[in-house]
Amino acid sequence: ICGNMMEAIAGGIDTASNSLCFVIHYISHYPKVRERLVDEINRVLGKDPNHKITYEEAENLEYCEAIIKECFRIFSTVPIMFKKNTNPDIIGGIKFPANTQFFINLQGVHNHKSTWTNPEEFNPERFMDKSNPESKKPLYSFSLGKRICPGKNLALLELKTFVALLYRKYDVELTDMNAPIKYRMTALRNCSELKMRIKKKKD
Repeated sequence: ICGNMMEAIAGGIDTASNSLCFVIHYISHYPKVRERLVDEINRVLGKDPNHKITYEEAENLEYCEAIIKECFRIFSTVPIMFKKNTNPDIIGGIKFPANTQFFINLQGVHNHKSTWTNPEEFNPERFMDKSNPESKKPLYSFSLGKRICPGKNLALLELKTFVALLYRKYDVELTDMNAPIKYRMTALRNCSELKMRIKKKKD
């Protein structure tokens, strides 16, 4: 029980904190995205910087959520996943016995041209237009099915809340816009450096 609890806590902290770094990186490189994000934050939360965000308000931060999802898609914090089949199966005409270990390239799936339009383009709008089939396509960052990450909704809520609090009160910019994303590759992409300037907004 203790091991499972530690795994759940560590998994939630590492993925959320690294995802936040990558979200800030992409927002900083797209001024129009940042402007629309701030507009949504002010509209949903109001101008009072001390107003506490409610669950309902966080749920209404739709563009903020679209940004986070697009970051999950274009630069997955969890770029690979391992799965094992419990029963023998045939996939693509190839027989796989039970207990075969599958290596799934999530980064490749999330950036494949057969699935996504202009996959190399950072475009949160693809998740905003409900008439666009891409808005309903699943992301595998939290896995799918019966073994989907139980902390998925909590992670999204945490990220939306932190992003909203940050950009509501502060102007955020990277110190070097030409610097690539710096990370260490383990089972996750661990952000190793993200230098930024944070300036409190004037009342």
